[in-house]
Amino acid sequence: MSTRAIIGIKRDDGAILGAWQWNDGADLEDLLNRYFGSDEAAEDLVHLGVFSSLMTTDDAESVKIDLLKIGICSHYIPFHGAAVFPADKRGQFFEGVPTVYAGLEDALEQDINYVYLWENGRWQMYE
Repeated sequence: MSTRAIIGIKRDDGAILGAWQWNDGADLEDLLNRYFGSDEAAEDLVHLGVFSSLMTTDDAESVKIDLLKIGICSHYIPFHGAAVFPADKRGQFFEGVPTVYAGLEDALEQDINYVYLWENGRWQMYE
């Protein structure tokens, strides 16, 4: 079972502009603050739209072979010092368009486990 997350930016009107992460969505707060801890980096990440996983490049290197064995694309893209695994087995991103959610409640009602929001200069996790 996948641990899905919405990674988003809270807008001034309370709406959330969010990317969808399909796998490995638990415990991302420290990684997000370390590698995507600025307005520009947060925007860049959210504008990917959809991706499979986000992790450190060291972790990505250690799981590449295991991912290939189970049929998941083992190619990752270095991005702001972290590693982003594309969303499909060929290594292509799904649509690079973020989704707009009405607010935190709307985001939490999606088929996800976590929401990570860039707000007030820091990533916050919600369940």
